[in-house]
Amino acid sequence: MNSDNSAQLLAAANAANNAQVIITTLLEEYENIFYDDNLHRCSISADSRIENSGSEDSIDDESIDMRDNGYHDVENEVDPDTEDDLECALSGN
Repeated sequence: MNSDNSAQLLAAANAANNAQVIITTLLEEYENIFYDDNLHRCSISADSRIENSGSEDSIDDESIDMRDNGYHDVENEVDPDTEDDLECALSGN
């Protein structure tokens, strides 16, 4: 073998070793990465939404902005849950 082939072989072996270390670390840390408390902080279950919403029969007049014509102003409303979900998605948590 000449020196060019040897250098390529050593570079390929080094890359393979680095990839193996990365994969091994990911497999060992899988639960910490995907089942950490950070994931639970960003995810909102249906139960937590029900608990926070109160009674289905009652309507909180303060939370619903009505225009003068009696219609709900959806265009200018911001859902705080949506902002939190976007922040979690962008942060990778």
